[in-house]
Amino acid sequence: MIDFINKISPNIKPETIRQTIEPKTRRCPSCNGTLTVRYSKQGNSFMGCSNYPTCKHTENIAK
Repeated sequence: MIDFINKISPNIKPETIRQTIEPKTRRCPSCNGTLTVRYSKQGNSFMGCSNYPTCKHTENIAK
């Protein structure tokens, strides 16, 4: 995907696109809560369940 973006529009970096697009709303497979974008103490983003701390389901976001 990154190669495709670079070929179409080399002056736009994939990181910029990722920061401006909101992920599609997804449901937690463990408890059916909403997965939302969260940030770790180190500043990394991931998808985490809205029912935290009851549900601790997380998913990585592709870089």
